[in-house]
Amino acid sequence: KRDGSEVPFDDLRVIRSIERSGVPKELHDRVLAHIKERVQKDNTITTDEIFYHIREFLVGKDKKSALRFNLRQAIFELGPTGFPFEQYLARIFKDQGYKTEVDLQMQGECVSHEIDLLLEKDGRREILEAKFHNQTFGKSDVQVLLYTYARFLDVKEVNKIDGVWVATNTKLSSD
Repeated sequence: KRDGSEVPFDDLRVIRSIERSGVPKELHDRVLAHIKERVQKDNTITTDEIFYHIREFLVGKDKKSALRFNLRQAIFELGPTGFPFEQYLARIFKDQGYKTEVDLQMQGECVSHEIDLLLEKDGRREILEAKFHNQTFGKSDVQVLLYTYARFLDVKEVNKIDGVWVATNTKLSSD
């Protein structure tokens, strides 16, 4: 795995990964066969090698799927700072009909806060905290949600904010 731990190769993990990225069902068995051809005799292959070989196969068979499958890696390449990720998220929300504002200062009841993204749609105003990580195994832990919620509580009355979001390019901790 990317974090250095070892787990047995699992066909279902590969299938779930390509399903999540929208690879057509008719390609699933062929993608899996392509990966298995490359698994060494001792049945070991790194996550990065699996990713590379899936993408390699898809580029030749279904470019649209290859692009979707590579989206996660492309988002990591927005770094090293989080600002391009915030701009990317703003564009996604704009395409969904939101009015967006990126990287602003908002006065709360107690202090001033840096707000990554302000979203407005259908009379609702919401703030978004964007957590960008440079490494695939990074997680946003419960403290991120706690301070984001505290920020929301401080700014909601003064700025008529109706909701709060947290968006990340990796995962949230189980908490």
